[in-house]
Amino acid sequence: MESNETLSIHHCNSYFEKNLLFNTVLISLLLCFGAIGNGIVLFLYKFKMPQTEERFFIPHLAVADLLSTACLACLGISLNYYYTDFPNETLCQMLHYFSWQTTSWSAIILLMISVSRYLKICRPTGKQMTRFWKKCAVYGCLIFTIINTSPVLYFTGNRYQNVTCLNSNITVVICELRDFDRTVNNIKNAYIFFEIFVLFGNAGITTLLYIPIGLQIYRRFKGRSNHINTLSEAEYSASAATKCSISMTELTVPKQTTELEAIDASQANLTAREQSQQVEGMAISGQEFVCKYSLNNGNNQENSNTVTTVTKVIEHIPAVCKERRFESKVESNIRVRNNFTYMFMTIIIFYLLSYLPTFIIILLATEDPFQYWYSMDVITLNFIMILRRSSIINHIVNPFIYGYFDRVFRERFIEVFICK
Repeated sequence: MESNETLSIHHCNSYFEKNLLFNTVLISLLLCFGAIGNGIVLFLYKFKMPQTEERFFIPHLAVADLLSTACLACLGISLNYYYTDFPNETLCQMLHYFSWQTTSWSAIILLMISVSRYLKICRPTGKQMTRFWKKCAVYGCLIFTIINTSPVLYFTGNRYQNVTCLNSNITVVICELRDFDRTVNNIKNAYIFFEIFVLFGNAGITTLLYIPIGLQIYRRFKGRSNHINTLSEAEYSASAATKCSISMTELTVPKQTTELEAIDASQANLTAREQSQQVEGMAISGQEFVCKYSLNNGNNQENSNTVTTVTKVIEHIPAVCKERRFESKVESNIRVRNNFTYMFMTIIIFYLLSYLPTFIIILLATEDPFQYWYSMDVITLNFIMILRRSSIINHIVNPFIYGYFDRVFRERFIEVFICK
């Protein structure tokens, strides 16, 4: 027969397991969203989208987020199921280690992204991160986090303490930072504070790099706006309507001209818009053509004596038209680059907001975890546990951010998963 204390431990564990069910279900849903979302991101960016420099880091960040979501969710669910009687110390150590390692890798990838964006936006003529150095950065960060978080394997494990639960005095076993003698405890606390400092220092440097990026984008848009305002109204209207100047010679010829008779009578009813589209289409091919058009005056009388002839249109495009086309392409590239910058800035904001509550809870529970976790009512406990697992949110929102900012990602998603 089981002892009374063993039965009390089981009853106490069942009590917390039942009352933390909402938290367990929430973590499970986050795990599903994170696994599906990051899986889709990894598949589309790796196999269905252009492998551009702008998108290089995204598949690697998706892998780190996928692993982080899985590790953090498994740790949270395990702690909820074995709240007072964690069964295996090795499992406890591995869950904590991989949670710290994958989240650290994800955070440092964000730092590498911010460095890359800073060089592109603020130092466009200077040295840039090539694909080779980007790969070195990603895998170098992976090796660094594997080594840097290895002390977690030693500092975490099963921890025993006598507590009062359901009016019974029992010895509970929780998966937490272990208790050591004074010297080792000081080293453990120093390491924990160092890791927190590294993560928030990483976030701080990342944020500081985005400040000059944001200022540079603002200056560019402001300069572009001022440039547009200096254009004369007539020039701007003409450029907006025609997008380029085309040299045309207006000829007035008699109605009985043989070429005009060969033109189909239906062309006389073309609207001004249809004529513009026809001229533009012929201009692209550079062909020589004759187009008869009619204009209606206020009395709806047709004026059919004006014939417009365009010869070798492409050769007559002014230099200013080519310049504007070049500027348009450059502006499009800048707009795409800025859009990716906004996307990564949003990711950084979610990173800061989601990890801040987690580390506050870790610091509050470091000194005496038993007193902290067993001295609150069920509603407060659920709320605190949600805050403790809020870091998972950082790793599941990125697919939604990509979908909002990256037009090509949206198009590929619709093409692969929605359109038949």
